[in-house]
Amino acid sequence: MQIHKILFTFIVATFALKSFAQNSTVISGNVKDSTEVISGASILIKGTKTGTLTNAGGYFELTDINPGSYKIIVSYLGYISQSKQVSIKENQKLSIDFVLKKDLHQLVNVDVIG
Repeated sequence: MQIHKILFTFIVATFALKSFAQNSTVISGNVKDSTEVISGASILIKGTKTGTLTNAGGYFELTDINPGSYKIIVSYLGYISQSKQVSIKENQKLSIDFVLKKDLHQLVNVDVIG
């Protein structure tokens, strides 16, 4: 639970600092599996400290991104992480969606006998 508080504080601080920037470049999209949206999935730009989490509808938005090429990494417990390489220009609004597959190796049942 402590990690969630730290991550939340980091995300809020990141958005607060970026609110002063004039760049309107946005990377947004949705994360789902084969049947439903995934809320709380982690979205990170590799090699930076920029990231966010998907909302209850599986939507994410990364704002004020500097133009360039980036690798976007999406992960969620119980699913195989996925990444996509993107290039974004100044003031561009880029939409990318991710469909995660369940990681069957992480979903092994544990029987507790007591």
